[in-house]
Amino acid sequence: MRPVWLLFLAFTLLSPLSFAGESEELQHIVDAVKQLQPTAIPDLMKKAEAGDTRAQFMLGLAYKHGSGVLENTAEAFRWLERAANAGFLLAQNELASMYFEGVGTPQNDQEAVRWFRQAAEKGSPMGQFNLGLFYASGFGLPKDLTEAAKWYRKAADADLPEAEYYLANLYRHGSGVPQDQVEATRLLTKAAGAGYAEAQTNLGLQFAEGQGAAKNCERALFWLRKGAEQGDPVGQNDLGSFYIQGYCVKEDPKEAFNWISKAAQQDQPDAEAALAAMFGEGYGTAKDTQKALEWYQRAADRGSSRAQYNLAVMYESGSELPRDFVTAYQWVVLAQRGGLQNAENLKSKLELLMTVDQLRTAKRRIADWQSKHSRN
Repeated sequence: MRPVWLLFLAFTLLSPLSFAGESEELQHIVDAVKQLQPTAIPDLMKKAEAGDTRAQFMLGLAYKHGSGVLENTAEAFRWLERAANAGFLLAQNELASMYFEGVGTPQNDQEAVRWFRQAAEKGSPMGQFNLGLFYASGFGLPKDLTEAAKWYRKAADADLPEAEYYLANLYRHGSGVPQDQVEATRLLTKAAGAGYAEAQTNLGLQFAEGQGAAKNCERALFWLRKGAEQGDPVGQNDLGSFYIQGYCVKEDPKEAFNWISKAAQQDQPDAEAALAAMFGEGYGTAKDTQKALEWYQRAADRGSSRAQYNLAVMYESGSELPRDFVTAYQWVVLAQRGGLQNAENLKSKLELLMTVDQLRTAKRRIADWQSKHSRN
C-alpha cells in the first residue's frame, strides 16, 4: 500500500500553518473555491484563459473537487498544469500530488518529484517538505535520509510544523543527521506549540517516559491531551491506555473507553484491539462478545498481532465462539509472524490437535490472507 503522507493542498489542507505567505494565500484560495457557484465559473474561466495563474489554480481545484462545476479530474489536471508551468508554486505542489496519487493523470512518482523539486527550489515550504518525504521513502528517487533532512530543515526554517516534527524524529534516531536529543526536543516542542497534533502526542510521551526530557506527568498529560483532542488517533489511544493503567492519572475505565473508542473509530489497530478487549471483559462498558469479535477482526485484518492472537485463543478455546482449530491456527501463525513471541505455545498445541487436512486448509488461508493484505 502506498502511504498517503504528503502535505497535500486544497480540501485536505490541515489547519492554517504559520509559515509566511504560502499558507495564507492557499487558505484564501481554498475558501474561495469552496464557495464557488456555477454563475461564477464563466468569469473565472475567462481570467484563466487570459493567463491569470491564480484563476487557473482555482479552476483546477474547482474541477478536482466539483465545486461550482461537475467534477472532472482531467480538466483539473489541465488547468493546474498550466498554472504550474507558469511558475505558480501552489499549482506545482498540487500537480505533484496528482501525479503521486494518479488523479487526472497516470501515476508517476518521478513526475511528482520533478514538480515538488521545482516548488522546493523556488522556496515553497510545502514543496521542500514533500521533497524531503520522497527522499525519506525512496519513492521516485534513491532513498537518502541526509537529503531528506536537508529539505526538512529548509521547510522547518520557514516554521512548517510538519517539517519540524519529521526533522525531530531524524535527530532523535540519528538518521541522516547526527543524533541530538536536545535538538529533537526543541523541534518537537516548536511543532507542538504550533498546534501539530502528532508532535503534541509525541512530546507528551517524551515527558511521560522521561526520554529527551525529564519525566513530568503534568506536562505529559497536557500535551497528550492536546494531541488527542485534535483527533490524533495515537494520542487518543495512548491517553486511553494511561487511564487503563492509572499512569499519571487515576484509573478510570469510562475515560479509557471514551478515548480508545475515538482512536478505534479512526482505524488505529492498537486501539481496535484494546476496544475489543474492553468489550470482551466489560471494562468501561457493558460486556458484548459480538462487538469484541468484530473489533478483534478489524484489528487483526490491519495486522495487529495482539488482536490476531486473541482471536486465535477465542477460536481455540470455544468458550465465546464455536471451536474452530483452522481459524485459530490461521490467526496464531499470523500473530507469530507479526512478532508476537508467546504465540508459539498455542501454535504447537493446535498442531497436535489438528488433522493433516485441517493444517493444509489453514496454511492455504494464511497464504491467501498475506497475499491479499500485501496488495492493500
